[in-house]
Amino acid sequence: MQKKFLALPLMVGVLSVGALTSCGTPKEWKGKYTYRTASSASPSTWNVHTWETNTDSMIMGYTEMGLLDFVYSNEGGTEHYEVVPEMAASMPTSAALTEDEAELYGYDAKTVAAGAEARVKWVIDLNEGAKWENGTPINADTYVYSMKRMLDPTMKNYRASSYYSGNLALANGEAHYKSGSETLCFNGTYEEDRIDNKLYFSLYETNGLFGDGSWYSYFGKYIETHGDSHFPLLKAMFADKDTYGTPDAPKAIEVTAENRAALVAALNEALTNVYGVPVLDSDDLSIENSFANSLLVKCVFNVDFANVGIKKTGDYQITLFLTKPISDFNLNVSLSSNWIVYEPLYEAGMKQVGSLYATNYATSKETYMSYGPYKLTAYQLDKQILLEKNENWYGYSDGKHEGQFQTTNVDIQIVPEQATELLMFEQGKLDEVALQGSDMDKYRSSSKLLYTPESYTSKVTFNSSFDALKANQEEEGAGINKTVLSNVKFREGLSWSLNRLDFAKTMTAGSGVGLAPINNSYIADPDTGLKYRDTEQAQQVIKNVYGDSETGYDLDKAVALLNQAYDEELASTKEGSLKAGDKVELLWEVYNDGWMDYINYYIDNFKEALSRSKFGTNSDGITYEIKTSVTGEAYADHITEGKCEMGMSTWGGAIFDPYGVLECYDSADYKYEYGFDGNSVLVTVKIGEENITKSFHAWYVALCEGEYALADVNVRVDILAACEEALIKTWNFATIYTRQSVSLYSDKIKYITENYNDMYGYGGIRFMTYEYDDYDWVKVSKKLDYTK
Repeated sequence: MQKKFLALPLMVGVLSVGALTSCGTPKEWKGKYTYRTASSASPSTWNVHTWETNTDSMIMGYTEMGLLDFVYSNEGGTEHYEVVPEMAASMPTSAALTEDEAELYGYDAKTVAAGAEARVKWVIDLNEGAKWENGTPINADTYVYSMKRMLDPTMKNYRASSYYSGNLALANGEAHYKSGSETLCFNGTYEEDRIDNKLYFSLYETNGLFGDGSWYSYFGKYIETHGDSHFPLLKAMFADKDTYGTPDAPKAIEVTAENRAALVAALNEALTNVYGVPVLDSDDLSIENSFANSLLVKCVFNVDFANVGIKKTGDYQITLFLTKPISDFNLNVSLSSNWIVYEPLYEAGMKQVGSLYATNYATSKETYMSYGPYKLTAYQLDKQILLEKNENWYGYSDGKHEGQFQTTNVDIQIVPEQATELLMFEQGKLDEVALQGSDMDKYRSSSKLLYTPESYTSKVTFNSSFDALKANQEEEGAGINKTVLSNVKFREGLSWSLNRLDFAKTMTAGSGVGLAPINNSYIADPDTGLKYRDTEQAQQVIKNVYGDSETGYDLDKAVALLNQAYDEELASTKEGSLKAGDKVELLWEVYNDGWMDYINYYIDNFKEALSRSKFGTNSDGITYEIKTSVTGEAYADHITEGKCEMGMSTWGGAIFDPYGVLECYDSADYKYEYGFDGNSVLVTVKIGEENITKSFHAWYVALCEGEYALADVNVRVDILAACEEALIKTWNFATIYTRQSVSLYSDKIKYITENYNDMYGYGGIRFMTYEYDDYDWVKVSKKLDYTK
């Protein structure tokens, strides 16, 4: 699942703005069709192995092509998408496993017996016309080499998880990716990969006794909600961070004859109080014993790439071996992107960085090779990106793309300020511009408006970790308090103070109120098009959290919750808690100045509620302040490391996999809410007649990778809705608005449709046509009125 943080305006592209504003209209502009756009920033890399943001990916949208593609079709008179082979010669086919393949990749007898119906072995014939922009053929060797580098354990590429976990996880891919790195495994597993004969204990790591859970996930939350008077031994272990670490930074200790009895005593204390009987025996270390089953061993995997599930099975054929079955839709989505890189440039750019290796591939024109409809011709950091037709692209000669890709050139100007973009559009120098809320009064009646729904939901992210907040306040000195933000009622009160509807109307061009992390773009059932938010379960989530409120805004309720938090915190005897005379000082870190109007709106809402609550009316000498600091790219690290108290975060993407959204809050690679631990939040789901309780993390694994990954849609939605509700009620974030971009497009271009489709947008550059070429456009562009 590809996930993107901080969505940027819709990207499209052009010929040099400087050229278009020079004197005269050169004859060479006749018959040239330049698509012109702007971006607020330059990509730092467009390496398919390492890209992270929308900005990083914009060049790839023109210069690369997936094995398959989703394209516009109106066959039968109804607009819909169609899946077509591109870098693949034909649609992939499922095949039966051989006995040797089953042994190599660890498939069981049931999977082998299922034959092609097992859907884990996929044969892909490759397009023999595919070439790099310099004419070098792209064949099976290209795909195998590129995957080897993608999963290279010495590189740790950002996009590797797309191929070792999730829908298109390759057999043995994760073990290869983690080869050479020490990791903790369940006792009794991976015996051949153990690095010693020692046993280890961890409070926070998943262990065999609890399946997908840990001691902390089962008892840490129980102590918080039921009190800790019955758990003095276990409570002391959780408090001993030097020995056992924390949920975000767990430590494992070796189990010895000296500490074994003490460990068992503490753990039996928990089991006795919750389940009624102690079940652990410190003297029995056989794997059948519960205590031994809860222990871990240290392993180092050593899986060669030759054992990973991708094979060259012909000069122009590869075969993929997946860890689990995949549906046709998910296969098509997964293969609509690509992983190939140009080997000579990739290798030339390799260098060691610390203990790992990295490449400078795709960081400049000179270090990149295109293979799609367009090729990169110029890249000026923070200035301009130019592309033109790639004469070696197969699509211009294969007879399958007639009437497509009329665009001859693409020009992307780097323009940090939206007001400048709008001015350039009005002058005819850009073909599309994203509008802001302040622009709508002028352009609301324009016939050239496009309203584009987005999967992105923006939210205020809170640091809820008492320990991290305490450390932050200690850095500020005596008299400063930040730990109040660890109080769930305080965070919920801030959420209810947000006037989401007014914000969406006055501060955005067309976005809507956001009450949940999964917005209305997500499809629960791709076969029927059923949207997740339209399901009864998802609608019930909103009712259970917000009652009759349609906006999540209730100032009186916000004040009441803040008052409760005030009383609780002032009464707390925990070291570092709020006390009389303190100043509550919360730091909100911001990416850039362009976000400040938004941030100040939210802060003004918070201050309004705080001023009416006991935080503003008390006689205890307590005051408050919410500070802001613009920290650029560092702000994301500071949020994820708990070094500030608040920040903005946005998640979206993969609209046909709402279930995968849970990973954004569960995985350390994606999670922004510092202090939220998916192992400690317990969720109960009724499946059939049975109520099943698992941790948030365990449900994510079961839903996306385990026993419910292929379950009935209603069952999967039941699980997702229960997890979403539990997630919201932690109030580790406050969702604000669901993004919908509004853009103006010029009279020069024409989309094949103005009905947005999640799979092909408005048809994209593939189907875009032109009313004017570059020569004629110069003569008419400044005479147009886009307000009508």
